[in-house]
Amino acid sequence: MSGIVFAGDLHASPAIYTSLPGMQGDSEFALQQITDYARQHDHALVLLGDNFDRRFPDSGTLARVLELLDGSDVAFIQGQHDVQPSISWPDVSPYTVGERVHLNGKLIEWKGIKLYGLDCERSRDKLAEKLKKVPKDCEILCLHQLIKQVMGIEEAWHLDIAQVPEHVKYTVLGDWHGLPQNGETDGRKWAYTGSSTMRSISEPTGKSFLVAQKISDQIGWERVPLLTRPFMLNDVRFETELTTWCDAINAAFQKATKDALGKGVPLQVARPFVALRFNVAIPGAHDKIMAAIGPSIEDGSIHFHPMPHRKFTPDSPDYANVGANVSAQAAIDESIDKVICPELHELVSDLANAPDPRVIAVAFKHRHRVYDSPLTGVSSG
Repeated sequence: MSGIVFAGDLHASPAIYTSLPGMQGDSEFALQQITDYARQHDHALVLLGDNFDRRFPDSGTLARVLELLDGSDVAFIQGQHDVQPSISWPDVSPYTVGERVHLNGKLIEWKGIKLYGLDCERSRDKLAEKLKKVPKDCEILCLHQLIKQVMGIEEAWHLDIAQVPEHVKYTVLGDWHGLPQNGETDGRKWAYTGSSTMRSISEPTGKSFLVAQKISDQIGWERVPLLTRPFMLNDVRFETELTTWCDAINAAFQKATKDALGKGVPLQVARPFVALRFNVAIPGAHDKIMAAIGPSIEDGSIHFHPMPHRKFTPDSPDYANVGANVSAQAAIDESIDKVICPELHELVSDLANAPDPRVIAVAFKHRHRVYDSPLTGVSSG
C-alpha cells in the first residue's frame, strides 16, 4: 500500500564541514536513498525544511537535488536555512515530472491522508496565530520547529506542542538533529524525523526518515534507516593509548570502508570521517598521528579532524577533581585550551558568564558573519 515519506533537514550542500571541503556526497546520497525508496513503494514525499543548507545554494547542488526529486510527487516546507519569501527552490525547475506543492498554509490530500504545513516561524506569537488557522480536517501537520517537549530550555524552543489544535492527529517535524524523538502530549501525537545527514560531531550517526500509510481509518508509521558515512571518534589521553590507536587505526578504517561498500554506500561516502581528541602533552603526538594516517589523508582514504586537548594526566591536580563540583569557568578552562583555541575559549566563557547569552551570540555572528554556513562541531539545526 502506498503512503507518504517524511524526511527532514537534508541540508543539501557539496560538503558537510567547511574545514573538510573534500568530504562530499553525503546529502546527495541521503536524498538518493529517500527518493529511490519513495518511487519503489509508490510513496509521495514530504520534505520538512532546511532542504538546502543555505538560502542560495550553489548551482550544482540545486541541479542535483531537482534531478533526484524529478519523477516523484513532492510537497515541502521551508526551514530557517533555505527560506525564500517568493519562489522556493524545489519549484524552480520547469521540467518537473511529478507534482510539486509548497505546503506552507495549504491543505492537500495525498495517498488518502490530509496534510497541512507551515514554513519555519521563529516568533512564538506569529506561530500561535498561524496554528489557529489549521483546517479542521488536517490529519498530519508538517512543521519545522523546535518544541518545548524536546528542548526544555526556555529560550531554545518556538512551539509548545500543546498549542497544536486538538483535531490534528499527528504533527511531524523537522529542525531537530539529535536522536529520533516522538511522543504524545495532552493527547497530541508528534514525531521528529531527525536530520538526513550528520551535520556535527555531536550528532548521532544513525539517520532515518518516516513513512505514514493509511490503513482503514488509521495512520500507521514506520521509521526507515539511512546508510551513512562511517564515523570514528576516539579519545586519547596517554601515550600508551596513542600508540594503540596508531597501530590499529588503518585496519579499522579499512574495515569500515569495506563494510560500507558492501552495504551499497558509494565510495565517495564510504571513506570514513575520523575524529581524534588527543592530549597535546603527549610527546610528539602530532608527528605520531601523522606518521600513522598522513598517507591515508593525502590519498583521500579518510577525512581527518584533529581535536587537540590540553594536558590532562593522572598527576595533574585537575585529574583528581573529575566529578567534583567545579565552576563553569573552571570546566571551560580545562576543556578548551586558551592558546590553541583562543576564540572558542573566549566565546564559550562569555556565553557561560553573560546575563543574557543571546547578546553574546548575536555579537559573535555579526563579527564572524556566521549565518547559514555550517561550522565544524556546531549543529546546523
